[in-house]
Amino acid sequence: MATNNQLNLGLSGASGTGSFAGTTSPSFTTPSLGVADATSINKVAITAPATSATLTIADGKTLTASNTLTLTGTDSSSIAFGAGGTIIYNSFSSVAIQIFTSNGTYTPTSGMKYCIIECLGSGAGGGGCALTGVAEVASAGGGGAGEYRRSVVTAATIGVSQAVTIGAAGSGGTAGANNGSNGNPTSVGVIVVANGGTGGTGAAATGTAATTGGGAGGSGGTGTVAVSGQAGAAGTAIYTATAYNVTSGAGGKPAIYGSSANSRTIVALSGSSNAGSSGAGFGSGGMGACNTLSCAAAAGGNGAPGYVVVTEFI
Repeated sequence: MATNNQLNLGLSGASGTGSFAGTTSPSFTTPSLGVADATSINKVAITAPATSATLTIADGKTLTASNTLTLTGTDSSSIAFGAGGTIIYNSFSSVAIQIFTSNGTYTPTSGMKYCIIECLGSGAGGGGCALTGVAEVASAGGGGAGEYRRSVVTAATIGVSQAVTIGAAGSGGTAGANNGSNGNPTSVGVIVVANGGTGGTGAAATGTAATTGGGAGGSGGTGTVAVSGQAGAAGTAIYTATAYNVTSGAGGKPAIYGSSANSRTIVALSGSSNAGSSGAGFGSGGMGACNTLSCAAAAGGNGAPGYVVVTEFI
């Protein structure tokens, strides 16, 4: 049995057993070596001078090659499996990270075996709001955040290189009751694609009460792990003869690498025109604009651009 990183190996045709630490590379002169109770073997090397070398793996056992798996002999070398035996090459000697914040090309580092690709779509812009009269208020919705996608990809799938496209940030709605623009997809080839958020809705002035919708978070891209972007918050505006209250719509927050443009609440401050602020980090939605009494039209905040991280195992 494998205990404390020790693997007991039975010699074929012999009654004795031997053991070695799983991280070493021992050399055996016995021509044939069979795996008995061990569930896995790490980094095995067998040397069989002047004869054949055979590594036999019993049914259902696994051979994991840490860095090298070698069978050498002046005659011949081979690996023999039972009905359920497998070899899994799952090791690496180093890790490298490539980050993209602008369009470019992903070229794998030499020796890359597989990589984790993370894509974040860009955030959408918040809505703008209209000018308001002496008895009117307005509040626009926030932009949706970009979608997050993640996949583990082999070197063979990547090939020589893949184009990287970073989704441009959605623009805030221009001053007036104008919607913010949508975010854009971020991608590595067609292997992983994360879509951008939807723009927040622009707000007209109201002399009573109104709710203005936030934009939806990005979704529907390509990749094994999928987390939709958070929707932008709705803007709310309430006016009565005795009081008024406005809360702008916060921008949506992505699953990772960004933070929302927070909402702004104004309970009573006449003449306060507030443009929306931009999303922070990457993939965040912009904040919607809001107006109290007798204000000029205001623009929504911009979203934040997309992002790509490639973690390579070499």
